[in-house]
Amino acid sequence: ATEAENKEDREIVCEEVFCDVTGRLDAAARERLGVHEDVSFYQVLAPYYLQDTNAADALLYFCKRLWGQSIVGAIFALLLHRWLLLRPEAGGIEQRQKHVHVLMLGCRQLFLGDVQSGSRRFQPLFDFVAQGIALAPNRGPLDGLPAQARAEVLKVAAAYLPYYEPAEAVRQLLEDFPSASHTLAEGGHTPGEGTDFVVAEITDTIPRVKSEQGLLSYLRTLIALGPTLRVRGLGVTTRLRLQSELYSLASRGPPHYAPRDVRLAARQVLDALFPLGRRSRQLVRLAFWLLNPLSGLLLLPVRFNTWLVSLVGALLGWLLRVLNRLLRRRPPAAASDKQLAVPVVAAEATAAAAAAAAQRRR
Repeated sequence: ATEAENKEDREIVCEEVFCDVTGRLDAAARERLGVHEDVSFYQVLAPYYLQDTNAADALLYFCKRLWGQSIVGAIFALLLHRWLLLRPEAGGIEQRQKHVHVLMLGCRQLFLGDVQSGSRRFQPLFDFVAQGIALAPNRGPLDGLPAQARAEVLKVAAAYLPYYEPAEAVRQLLEDFPSASHTLAEGGHTPGEGTDFVVAEITDTIPRVKSEQGLLSYLRTLIALGPTLRVRGLGVTTRLRLQSELYSLASRGPPHYAPRDVRLAARQVLDALFPLGRRSRQLVRLAFWLLNPLSGLLLLPVRFNTWLVSLVGALLGWLLRVLNRLLRRRPPAAASDKQLAVPVVAAEATAAAAAAAAQRRR
């Protein structure tokens, strides 16, 4: 990719590398490597780069030359996450903040792709970032990072907890989640100290999720966390931002145009987290429905027009197919007449020429 002459060629090569890295090991590769589980290539290559520092440095050099390619950050995160987060000297101490920043950007890109597609291809990577670094019992790898890099790792782990972890597990993880403002040696750990931080990151992530399945995963986790969040409490800013986002998801129209299941789940989250306003919200919804009872029917003309256009298109297509079949079955009369007319015209022309020649001889 570094030797490609133009950007398009570099993109093609990088995409091929990404497909290879995220591909699954076949039976022959698993037997040769001694792997008995169904894993991807990056799950085998990441421990290799952790052990081979020279190979990791060489890969880092090539990645730096290709920072401009959008997919390089994801490849960088898949292959070098263990090396960068577990080795303090990896890539140079003075450049560690920058490397971790690019690493977390690649992780966000991969995790958000999982959420949008409803898959969990990068669950092992998230488990390492969350369980192996952010929530590690000894906190050594996390506290060894620069302050800003430490906060970025915690943000990524918090943002995607509701998708990769079961709702009941997230409740316990909230108790263990560290604070981004201090290390374990500086301020110790108080159970639940990272609750507001986690909810704030979840609130920031929800607007980026466009798939119904992903939104439901986040909302169901928030429903399960209702009792815990009511006990722990949230900051004023976090609470207001979360309420605003939930109100947007609970409404029919913009900015989300959420489907029915998402709207119902958002209302359940509001009732679970803020039970004191439940009656008021129901009265407001009832008032809006009474003032505008046809609001649910506004989309009917659009749906009818769409159905009518599709019906007319289907009828026209059917008529064209019928006409085409009829024309194919009709005998080629015009062609036959033309073929018969050609000899007649030729005979008449020959007779006229013979008459003209006889007249000249006379």
